[in-house]
Amino acid sequence: PLSQLVDGTLQKNGTPVQKLIIKSVTESLQGHDLPTWATLALTECLRLRRFKHNHILSIVGIGGNQHKFHILYPNMTQGVLKSVISDTNKDFSVRQLLGFSQQVAEGINFLSSKDVTHKDVAARNGMIDEYSVVKLCDASFAWDLYPDEYVYDSSRERYLPIRWMAPESLTDGYYDMRTDVWSFAVLVWELLTRGCLPFHEVSDSAGVSEYILQGYILGRPDTLSSEVYELLRSCWCPENESRPSIGTVSRTLSDILEAEDDQTYANAGDLASFEHQHSSGLAATPRQHNSDGNFYSTTKLSRV
Repeated sequence: PLSQLVDGTLQKNGTPVQKLIIKSVTESLQGHDLPTWATLALTECLRLRRFKHNHILSIVGIGGNQHKFHILYPNMTQGVLKSVISDTNKDFSVRQLLGFSQQVAEGINFLSSKDVTHKDVAARNGMIDEYSVVKLCDASFAWDLYPDEYVYDSSRERYLPIRWMAPESLTDGYYDMRTDVWSFAVLVWELLTRGCLPFHEVSDSAGVSEYILQGYILGRPDTLSSEVYELLRSCWCPENESRPSIGTVSRTLSDILEAEDDQTYANAGDLASFEHQHSSGLAATPRQHNSDGNFYSTTKLSRV
């Protein structure tokens, strides 16, 4: 890998003043010109630097020399959201997981109010502190830290999170607030499946892209209420302009959370089977559990 996440401390005159989490470049940078991947990473982390919001994680600064550089963030005690919700030693109610989702929605809604599109909303780009406050951060080096979740596109000269992308982003490289809405719905699905890879039974990246462009969407886990799933389906509408705004999504989730309590939901650590849905009535074969509790499935399609 070209980078790693490490803990650090910001000091002033030798006195510790702030705990940090650092995205540190591990490969030495040679020459006077930064490689494309380094330039993209720096550009990405600087996009959110001016924003102050309870659910946006802005950088503290950038440090380094002519050979290496480090991106400094405020320390988030629990760490990366994806790692937290994937930890099988932790128990979460579905209400808690939806609460994390709603916090991310508030962060995206703030960016939307500033006419800023995130372009890579996913659990890997969320951080969570000791008070379970979730903050959405930039996606610099996410492709290096989570290589299984990105595919390199030579025509665009960048890594793309295909499994989280709206159809118009896949075909035309188009992004706006409603492509973030699409990706946000995938994040909700991630949380409710405790970190399952979207469309993980399709290993070929071109196959995943084709799957999405043919109209397939992620299926409903049993831990997800029909009310919330219908909200996700509206976020996955093929027509960009027909998707709800992130403000509407955030308010709807907030209303759902206020109307329910923790005891309404089963523990989300026990994942149930689900199936991918097709917008025109096709469905993938339902996923099932194998003997060790993991998902397995086939991509064979059948009429329903």
